Amino acid sequence: MRSFYRFFTPLLPVMAFAAMAGSVSLSAATVVISDGTFTPAMWTDEVRFDVGLSSASTVIGQQSSGGNPGSFRQTSYSLIHSGVQTYGTVYVLNAFHGQTYTPSLQGAISSLAYSEDRTRLSATWAPSLIGSAPGLWQNGKFYVGPGSTFGPADNDWQTLSLTGLTATDFVELSGLGSVPGSHPDFSASGSELVFGYARANSTSFSASISQGIDNWSFTLDTSPVPEPSRSLLLLAGLSVCGMRRRRK
Repeated sequence: MRSFYRFFTPLLPVMAFAAMAGSVSLSAATVVISDGTFTPAMWTDEVRFDVGLSSASTVIGQQSSGGNPGSFRQTSYSLIHSGVQTYGTVYVLNAFHGQTYTPSLQGAISSLAYSEDRTRLSATWAPSLIGSAPGLWQNGKFYVGPGSTFGPADNDWQTLSLTGLTATDFVELSGLGSVPGSHPDFSASGSELVFGYARANSTSFSASISQGIDNWSFTLDTSPVPEPSRSLLLLAGLSVCGMRRRRK
């Protein structure tokens, strides 16, 4: 034990300097989650509709051509109006399982950008517009981001780009209604996030609508993640040397 302390005593000033030199270095990262192929196994969907519709049947899948360019994901749904209320509304919530992000393990998200190419392929009522928005899942809840509409022209690819989005730009969707004040957790304690998108339509009569999406992506700007600095690595190395000398 004495030889151990005898070895480390001259090194204490060096170790103190190393500690003062900085215990961590910080580096931010950009993470891109995207898909332009839309392999069916990588995606799931959930359909929600209100009492204004008696049914909302969907056919969702990958199309090998006709995208912007190449393959794309097509969603077609038939909406049967119930006559219970003036309008019936349907949401189709889509989730990508090819890559997730966990803030508690990978770092907090300071902001994110969203982009997609979209087109209306067909509609029984020519002026029909389709609602679209980025979306994500966390702890079994779906959160929808800022929305917009596209159409009415068919086969006219348009690009939606949103930047500078934070957690407060996403609101929980419970059924078809939003939950004020309920947002995802992008902080360093946040749980796993699954990313996706939403589609929505309201109609006062029965209708069939088909639409496509391509070049879907989220770009995450993450907060600095602590990394070992050179001074800490030096300190670790000195500790190893001390342990070896003690054994001798």
